[in-house]
Amino acid sequence: MIDQGIDPRHAKADQLAETEARRIAEEHEAQKQIVPALTAWHDYIQQRQARWSKSHLADHNTVSKPGGEKRTRGRRSGESDITQPGILIPLLSLPLPEIDTEKVRLWLTEESTRRPTHARLAFGLLRAFLNWCGDQPQLRDSVHLDACTPRVTKETLPKKRAKDDCLQREQLRAWFASVKRISNPGIAAYLQVTLLTGARREEIASLRWEDVDFKWNTLTIRDKVEGQRTIP
Repeated sequence: MIDQGIDPRHAKADQLAETEARRIAEEHEAQKQIVPALTAWHDYIQQRQARWSKSHLADHNTVSKPGGEKRTRGRRSGESDITQPGILIPLLSLPLPEIDTEKVRLWLTEESTRRPTHARLAFGLLRAFLNWCGDQPQLRDSVHLDACTPRVTKETLPKKRAKDDCLQREQLRAWFASVKRISNPGIAAYLQVTLLTGARREEIASLRWEDVDFKWNTLTIRDKVEGQRTIP
């Protein structure tokens, strides 16, 4: 080595540095394989929740709840008294690199037969999460951005059907007459305002007096799309 103009001390130091760099890279790769996607999911919620409405945040928490807790209310006949894990837990419990198109397709095929509407919502939340991962320098090499392609939903989810659970014109007079007889004025007002405005039930339930302008006869309704809208 000396005859070739190489200092053995430097060569040994370079070899040690290369070995250390390889060890760190291997540990980093192993860590990517071990850490579940749920860790990144919680980071995602923490960073994005300030931009979301309460209902949108609640959707994220619902689909990723761990389950296993004692059910305190809302138990249906024949249902376990222990809460079930959220619909996305089977995927989020995997390491992020393992959430690929095939895993998502298998998950969606199973869930769409039991609860297609909830599965469609969860699929949209998962797709947004994976896109966010693709923008994070520390995660972009671990995520499959094609895991939630529209083709997966077309092949798996049933087509949306138009809703037919609506009031007919002939039923309106009887409906209003019945609602006005409700002894609780808050509930009666809530039902009428929800019907007349066409707003989501959560939007009307979250109304406060400061959202009502008695001078100009308007309501300010908060929503997750436009932030808020004012209606007569």
